[in-house]
Amino acid sequence: MADSSNGPNKEPDFAALRARCLRFISPNPVGALARQFTLGGGQRPSALARLSGAISRLSAEVESDSSEPATKAAVFDLLLDAVERLERRNVNEGWASFNDARRTSYSGADADRRRVLGASVRAEATAKLTGWRQNAALEILGKPSAEPPTVAQLREAQAHLDEQSSNVFRRIDLYSSVLRYVLVGLAVLLAVMFVVVDRTWLPALEGTSLDNVRSLTGIVLLGALGSFLSVALTRANPHEENLPAMIQSRLVDVLRPVVGAASAVAFVLFIESGMQSALESDGSKIYVWALLAGFSERLLRRTLESAAASASATPPSTDSIPD
Repeated sequence: MADSSNGPNKEPDFAALRARCLRFISPNPVGALARQFTLGGGQRPSALARLSGAISRLSAEVESDSSEPATKAAVFDLLLDAVERLERRNVNEGWASFNDARRTSYSGADADRRRVLGASVRAEATAKLTGWRQNAALEILGKPSAEPPTVAQLREAQAHLDEQSSNVFRRIDLYSSVLRYVLVGLAVLLAVMFVVVDRTWLPALEGTSLDNVRSLTGIVLLGALGSFLSVALTRANPHEENLPAMIQSRLVDVLRPVVGAASAVAFVLFIESGMQSALESDGSKIYVWALLAGFSERLLRRTLESAAASASATPPSTDSIPD
């Protein structure tokens, strides 16, 4: 690997910096495939490639512009820090260093470039920011006029955009951590369910579709199949989403087969308990309900909410009231 460090009296080697980013833009296909199915347990190739691409583009821009050597050196040091964090798979901190480098690159920008940057930052703030952040960024930039914004104005307005982006992706990280625990918890509970059924530890299940491993396996698989069908049909009709929304949707898609399997078991148990007399559970119909429960999580939710509402509305038995 080329040494891209910026030692004393040494010209910043932006080309070496881009070379270090190249392997993240075109990752090893086997490792990339494995990481595509992680749920917050590792950085996915798309996240690494996005950051490495941004670093490469900014380094090329700064290398070719007419900035002062001191500005180029400062930007290079920040980009080098971003690359080092990228190599450690620390994407969020890498973006922080990149954003610092981008704001630093505004130094020495002439009036024409500041005018272009001002228009770009203003449009992005209008589209992406809300509330006080949007008001602050637009007020800092001022109204569009013949006079371009100053470097200080550009940096401050851009900082609001960068902080908003950082907050969004940190929330996604927290969201993925919660989903990971839910995924593991549901998988463990399903495994325990199989053990309980196999050893007949729950006599209450006797005579139901959940009293043997064979039937339970069919219900679990059909619930998972229903969730896969739901994901496939949803993604077959893509609609425009911003990047954070797409990432969150992908995290939920990874979790849905396990949720579908658990929903199918819960829904079948609910039907065969007799609490939902309108739903037939004889013969193969129970497997149809398992498929539908996996396909639509709303089916189980509405049924449970209806049962909970009915239970709440039922007056307490007078048998339990002492004389």
